[in-house]
Amino acid sequence: SALEEYAACPFSFFCRRILKLESMEEPEFLPSRLLEGDRYHTILRLFFERHRGEALSRRLLPQYLEEIRALVAEHYSIGDESVPLYHNFLKLARENFYLCLEKVLTEEVAWAEKTAGCFTAKYLELGFGGIKQEADPASIAQPLVLTAGESQREIPPLRLWGKIDRVDIDREGRFIIYDYK
Repeated sequence: SALEEYAACPFSFFCRRILKLESMEEPEFLPSRLLEGDRYHTILRLFFERHRGEALSRRLLPQYLEEIRALVAEHYSIGDESVPLYHNFLKLARENFYLCLEKVLTEEVAWAEKTAGCFTAKYLELGFGGIKQEADPASIAQPLVLTAGESQREIPPLRLWGKIDRVDIDREGRFIIYDYK
């Protein structure tokens, strides 16, 4: 109630009830997790599009890291320099973002060495169920349909749609599905 609000903080009561001021949300200096997740997806998709079907090599790791750094610079804005504190926060966040991608790429190279490069990126952002936005050309319009089987026909089929971040395939048709989180 208004009386409780006044008892808790007369100044807050005055600002809110008399001056009719609204609370302001604290400014966010860093991008949201959702925005950063979108950036990860975009950068990894663009990188692996350039290297689709290739086994990553430790010898080329410095070149890969340069590519990743350039993609981060292109897709991770650090804002206006006229607000130095905000600008510096974003510079630090962008560098941390790059370091996370550097770690991912280093692990990808180690995995390629461990498996003798037999798995390579085949599909990137593979959509099913009609999802076409920024999706692999091999994406399909039909949803993935799961059924309970012949013994449980009364259970209706489950139709799924979405995107798989990456699918790596080897020469024998085995595959690995990646979900970037």
